[in-house]
Amino acid sequence: MSDSVLEIEVVRENPSCPVIRLQGELDASTAPEFKSALQSLLTDGCRDLLIDLERLYLLDSAALGTLVSARQRVPGSLRLQNPSPVVRRVLETTGVSRLLEIREAEGDQQQLLNFRMAFEDADGGIPVVRLCGELDAYSVSHFRGGLIGLTQEGHRFIVLHLGGLEFVDSVGLGGMVSIYTRLRKAGGCLYVAESSEQIAKVLRITGLDALFPLYPTCDEAVTAAAAAAAAASP
Repeated sequence: MSDSVLEIEVVRENPSCPVIRLQGELDASTAPEFKSALQSLLTDGCRDLLIDLERLYLLDSAALGTLVSARQRVPGSLRLQNPSPVVRRVLETTGVSRLLEIREAEGDQQQLLNFRMAFEDADGGIPVVRLCGELDAYSVSHFRGGLIGLTQEGHRFIVLHLGGLEFVDSVGLGGMVSIYTRLRKAGGCLYVAESSEQIAKVLRITGLDALFPLYPTCDEAVTAAAAAAAAASP
């Protein structure tokens, strides 16, 4: 049974070109939901479609064919809008970005100006993800996309460096929990390092300090993650 979740919202502000907003994971198990929504719009006589991918954080190879076949079925134009970083990488790597028009939605990038995410490899091959700014409803899809990208590369033990994180809301916390759960199912873990007192207080109040291993320094978190990774190796 799949744990994949896909939310589909159809916005008809412009009747001649409805927007299909996808949130979650578009893969082999959720592609039928997307196909059904698409077919419903085509049956209603829609000729042009815009698919918003801002909050789509997983697009696998099985689902790529769904997008390509959708282009063939739409009588007018089909465009993709504002793909998340991990989805954009998939589109560009597979060449699908050359088959389908991709555009940036005006103003969407402004919502991410207060969030930055950087990746580096520490000793033992442990990835360290440094977060800066605000992890909230606007930025969580980019956060999840980046972390899911690491899991797809085979990483099971990941360190989150929160020294530069100034704010996290309930949606951002939910994103952290979902990544932790994904890693635990794969036999790994998510480690949190150098959080500010403000962020640490939020983790304590919500009880997440009992879920994530918290470390005062990044080096300590990396050492613990590397030891766990070595112990988990066959």
